[in-house]
Amino acid sequence: FVDSGMTDMLCIDADVSWQPGAVERILSHPVDLVFGAYPLKADGAGYAVRGFDYQTDKVICVDPLTGKETVGGLVEVQGGPAGFLRITKRCAEKLIKEYDHQWYVDESTPLGKAWDLFEFKIHDHKRRGEDIEFCSKWQAVGEKVWLDPWLMFEHHGKKSYRGCIGNNWGDIQRRAEAEVAFDRRSSAA
Repeated sequence: FVDSGMTDMLCIDADVSWQPGAVERILSHPVDLVFGAYPLKADGAGYAVRGFDYQTDKVICVDPLTGKETVGGLVEVQGGPAGFLRITKRCAEKLIKEYDHQWYVDESTPLGKAWDLFEFKIHDHKRRGEDIEFCSKWQAVGEKVWLDPWLMFEHHGKKSYRGCIGNNWGDIQRRAEAEVAFDRRSSAA
């Protein structure tokens, strides 16, 4: 990816599908790492997002450039799945520079080597997935991990599990809309 001339990379799992416009939306965000959360493949299992409890915590959706709460914004989190994950070239280059010691020979790449940025790790005797580890590495270099909670996904297995993590936050969305309307009225006065 880094040597390709491309500006963004979108990781997609083969068992995930999404609604029209999701790819364009995830590519439009002015951040270096953003993902969409799809439901886990079990009834009532929820979503694999680290950094908050999507059912009980107060979640604030913000504009990542201003930090202001906004309708349809992003949520800063610790990590999440890589099945619908977008990273920029800047993200990849910064991680390669920081983790340059983690390269291995790979003759199939233009550079003849690759970096183990998506690796499984053991933390407190628990195996941590490669996607969470990637997000942790990004945070370790002082950067933010963003979730776009407004994307609808289906996660396919023995059956399909459909969901949009942001649907659980209808009251948050309504509050943000009310604040935007209040700001507009205040600035017009």
